[in-house]
Amino acid sequence: MAREEVKLREITVEDLWREVQALRNALQTHNHLDLGNAQMLTGALNGIFQSSNFKSGVSGCQINWDSGFAEFNAGIYRSSVSIGKSSYADNTPGIWMGLVAGVAKLNIGNADKWMKWDGSGLTVKGTINALDGYLGAADTTINVSTSGLNVGTTGHIRGGQTDFNTGVGFFLGYSTDAYKFSIGNPDTYYFTWDGTVLKIKGDTVIGGEYSAGDTYAGGANTDNNTFSVTYVKKKEIQTGLRGTFRIKFDISTNNADGAAYGQIYKNGVAVGIERSTVSVNYVTFSQDLYFLPTDLIQLYVHATSPRGCYYRNFQVCFADFFPVITINQDD
Repeated sequence: MAREEVKLREITVEDLWREVQALRNALQTHNHLDLGNAQMLTGALNGIFQSSNFKSGVSGCQINWDSGFAEFNAGIYRSSVSIGKSSYADNTPGIWMGLVAGVAKLNIGNADKWMKWDGSGLTVKGTINALDGYLGAADTTINVSTSGLNVGTTGHIRGGQTDFNTGVGFFLGYSTDAYKFSIGNPDTYYFTWDGTVLKIKGDTVIGGEYSAGDTYAGGANTDNNTFSVTYVKKKEIQTGLRGTFRIKFDISTNNADGAAYGQIYKNGVAVGIERSTVSVNYVTFSQDLYFLPTDLIQLYVHATSPRGCYYRNFQVCFADFFPVITINQDD
């Protein structure tokens, strides 16, 4: 093979210096180096790395090493992104979102007020102001607006019950033909409104429990007598209320040699102190006793043979307000 001679160009120090000067001039003139599709600005030239098509808010990307600012159109992070926080469990004010053992999690806030997604549920501590949207499968279920919640004619709020007065629990919403409400157990005790009728089954306390006092609420006041030597029921009252009532009654005898007796009963069982007198003038007795709305308040009396027992003014009294009571018996 014939030997070829390759003639190399001689490069002098002066030539190298001229190239360096040309490169320097280019940097000073254009403020960048062309690196394919990217441009690199040196630390002396603002420390910025950006794509050739960068336009803030429009296209391309930029990283400013000096200010720490970066602008991208999109990005993929393999672990986490955070501001202020170092991990999902960090209570420092800030934001953390990322993967924990392969589970995506989010923590926004501080130790007192926060919103956390742990991969299966969202927990919020703080005030939630929902000004728009809906709860349910469609926007016709329960609408959320600045004025509150609106169930329309297809939504409802319930717990336990599956529809109006169906099952044990509560229901509030539109059912069949009207807005309705029910709470309780339809087989035992309940409170319902079907759009027309209000029904209550169970003890009813209006304004809390009543207290005993001397304000007259009502009574079986007929004046009468008996010569029975064993207790007989002569008067009966039902208040439909709960609380401690002051029960009063008057008794007397027709002759001082034979006593008259009286005692307060509840549902046929003696609960009051047995009272007696040999006075031919009426004597008033009273006692404070506790009753439920369904209780029957009764007066039983008897005489000492051959004398009679006279009785009247079997009354219920409260501390202040008094309702309408029912007189079942006033013999």
